[in-house]
Amino acid sequence: MKMLILALTGLCLLVGASVIGRASPPGDASKAAGGASPIPLNLLNDAREAKSAFDHGLFLDSQKIYEKMLNEAPDNVYILSNLGVVYFRNQQLKLAEDSLKKAISVAPQDAFSHFTLGVVYYTEKRNQDAANSFARALAINPNYRDAQGYMYLVRHGSGPIAPQPTLGDFETEHERLIRQGPKPLAPL
Repeated sequence: MKMLILALTGLCLLVGASVIGRASPPGDASKAAGGASPIPLNLLNDAREAKSAFDHGLFLDSQKIYEKMLNEAPDNVYILSNLGVVYFRNQQLKLAEDSLKKAISVAPQDAFSHFTLGVVYYTEKRNQDAANSFARALAINPNYRDAQGYMYLVRHGSGPIAPQPTLGDFETEHERLIRQGPKPLAPL
């Protein structure tokens, strides 16, 4: 249990750094999620407050703010994906999954939402679903390093507390890719 909590904490640090704060500055048309969904100007202060609460470890406060924002802008990708991260952080995995699936339905090209949904699945040991989500994120952004790393763990690990890959593991994988030749890797 202790290792699972450590894995979740590490993941939240990774996910939190990547997700919370996806809002662009107000001078940039207040766009989030790669420009897919503008944050309504009347919600910018709430977005900043929710991010600040998250950054200070006040995850339930952050959740309440994002839920309030969602009532005013139910199809906003920024709100949906950040709420998914907050639900994940609060170990409400079903709510995280639902929020991220809705974000993907609104913005299918949002690699981050696909990646984060994959992390939720990975945490639940739903490795095939996780691999599919990571593959979608990588199809959108082939250079998405976090998705590449989790895809490796899904293929070679066994759940959220999988052993860390060693240098030898990476060398073996690298050698296999060299033998395979220049063909692109197919998603699972």
